[in-house]
Amino acid sequence: MDASNLESLILSNHSWANIDFMQKVLQNKTRLKKLVLDNIGFSEEESLFPGPIQLRSFSVQIGKCHALRELHITSYFDALSLNSLDAQSLLSGLTELQHLHVCHLNPESLFAIHRYCPNLKCLNIADYVRHHSDFSLNAVLGYLQLSTNIEELDVSSSLYGDNSDNGVSTSDVREICRASNTLQRLVITAIASPGETESDFYTAAREESCGRVHLRIERVIYMF
Repeated sequence: MDASNLESLILSNHSWANIDFMQKVLQNKTRLKKLVLDNIGFSEEESLFPGPIQLRSFSVQIGKCHALRELHITSYFDALSLNSLDAQSLLSGLTELQHLHVCHLNPESLFAIHRYCPNLKCLNIADYVRHHSDFSLNAVLGYLQLSTNIEELDVSSSLYGDNSDNGVSTSDVREICRASNTLQRLVITAIASPGETESDFYTAAREESCGRVHLRIERVIYMF
């Protein structure tokens, strides 16, 4: 259980996870550089479902992994996400974090990312285009304008495949490229207006960033 020299830990596809056990697993992981919490759900039984105190305690424990460079908190379940956890307690100790992959992200959590993770280079927001998400492009732009190190932004929402029917327009691409002087790679799901083609998105990124931003399009949704 100790394994204090562990540098990578992946907990994936647990629909009946025990948060107390996961917290014990993370104890004394002072050298942990990569942590993946993917598709973690909890029992709906009231006595087993983690409450706010347990979620905050788990957040604090993650925040004690000061050596973390890469963190993934992604799930189809809403139970374990950066929003359900205490983002401030979780991120305040992760000043060396460089890669963050999250879903169910709100503007408050994004502000915490900016405040506590100044060295972040790659941000992947998996649920950017979900209908129930309270996230917005304006929040993304605000973060990019404040960040001085971000190099890659992924808002393609590829975690959810074809379940999304929304995405990023050509004007959105231009705004994103304008918002950051350090961004080098942008990954999107493109939503093309009538008359637009995929090449219009590449043109928008190239023109607005003077060739600095490399655009990758996961898929194109054509509006008619």
